[in-house]
Order: sequence, then C-alpha cells, then structure tokens
Amino acid sequence: MHVKPSPGLRIVDPLLRDFLPEDGRLVTPSDYWHRRLRDGDVVLIPAAAASEVSATPIPSPVQTEVSAKPAARKSADQ
Repeated sequence: MHVKPSPGLRIVDPLLRDFLPEDGRLVTPSDYWHRRLRDGDVVLIPAAAASEVSATPIPSPVQTEVSAKPAARKSADQ
C-alpha cells in the first residue's frame, strides 16, 4: 500500500526508522499503518498515482546462515 503524510505532518516509518517522504512510500500493510490511516495522519495514494511515485524498496529481514553440523564439544576430561 502506498501512503503519504497528511499536510503539515512528519510521520515515522517504523521499519526504515526515518520520516515518510512527502510524496509517499510503498509500505507493508500493518496495524501501525492502519492506525495512521484511521487517525488521518497519512493518506492512501491511489494505485494509478502510486505508480508515478518512486518506491523506496523495503529491506528484507537479515537471514543468518545456519551450520549443517553442530560444533564439536570438548569433553569434561580436557
């Protein structure tokens, strides 16, 4: 969903930890954004207008590499 801040407001994007640009951004629908919409803090940008707005890519969660075998344990005798 594309949203932009209502005039005169600066709205924090909790995922990117910055302010939502005045021309809007593609955000992942969540309770946070639905509350901002309900409270009138942001405005939903229609799909046609949203295609004209340059979308900031949403970063994917960092994935850690999992080792295939467990680390060797030292015995109590050593």
